[in-house]
Parts: sequence; structure tokens; C-alpha cells
Amino acid sequence: MKPIISFGQIKALYSLDNENIIQSSAGFAMGASGGGLFDDDGHLIGLTTFKSPGRHAYYYSIPVEWIKRLLSQGKDIQLTAQTELPFWDAPFEKRPFFMQAYDASREEQWSRLKEIATLWLKNEPQSNEALFTDAIARFELKDYEAAKKELSDVVKKNPRHAQAQLYLLKLAKLNHDDNATHAIETLLSQLDESLLKEAQ
Repeated sequence: MKPIISFGQIKALYSLDNENIIQSSAGFAMGASGGGLFDDDGHLIGLTTFKSPGRHAYYYSIPVEWIKRLLSQGKDIQLTAQTELPFWDAPFEKRPFFMQAYDASREEQWSRLKEIATLWLKNEPQSNEALFTDAIARFELKDYEAAKKELSDVVKKNPRHAQAQLYLLKLAKLNHDDNATHAIETLLSQLDESLLKEAQ
């Protein structure tokens, strides 16, 4: 049987237990958990773990650092019966903020998304993804001025944040700002052409 290989980009990093859960566009099927996620240089950076429901799924991998930490324990690793659900199967209120945000966004519950983002920012004030989530909620609630400010802060920290650039493009089009529209479209064509098509 030939291995199944898919290619994609890192979409976001979510802090959890002092490491980063990796969201990527490298798709995998149910039952493919435990596969390797490699960078362009062939370095193992994560293990494919779970995906979100729906046709336009998000794909998540746990960081390889967690595995390295376990392996460093050598013979001291204790294998016991599972006493609680993994974080991706936990009840909604016990899931990480990024998973709660995904569910609210998928269901277009923008006020709920704003509540989640506010709590997320309170707990992780330095999180760029929490700030981006708050910006999405503000955009969908038509608080465009605040959304633009937050999105600008997101791309200052990470100019390659393609999804934030997409929302800045939407704002530029709403404001009929042709210069900004052209500049962001050029940038998005380099970062993630699929998102550029989504905006057209």
C-alpha cells in the first residue's frame, strides 16, 4: 500500500500546554491520525491528530515536542487506561478556545464568537489568534472600524497572516479603496491563492 501524501500550508498556531497546536491545510482522512507533518526541509514538526467537521475541514496536528518529551522519559513512561477525553473530544466548555471559536464561527454565532474571543484574550492577552478571532467577530457584527484596527495589529505581528489579510481585503472593498485592494490582492496571491479566490 502506498503512503498517502498531501501538501499544504500552516494556517495558525494555537498555544496549548506551552507548545503550539498546528492548524494546516494539509488534509488527511479519518483514520490517518498519527501520520507525520513535515516542513519543506523534511523535518518532522507534528503528528496529524484530528480534523474539524464539515466539507471545508480544518486539520490539526499535535507538536512533535510533546512526543520528544515522552520519549525522553525512557523506561519511566507509564501506560494507563484513559481517564478523560482528549481535548478535541471534551465537552464544549472544556475545549481550547480555538476549538470553541471554530464551532461558533461555523454556526455563524457572531455574538457568541465575540464572547469567546473576549475570554480568550483575557486568558491569553498576547495571542495573535485570539486577537484575530475578536476581529472576525467585530467584522461580522459590522463594527468595521474596530475590526480594521485589530486586523492591522495582527498583521503587524505577522505580515504573513493570510486570513487577516483576507479580512483587510474585504474591508478595503467595502470602503472602495482601490489602492489597498490591489496591494492586498498582490500579497494574498503570494501567501495563499485559495483565499484570494474566496474573496473574488
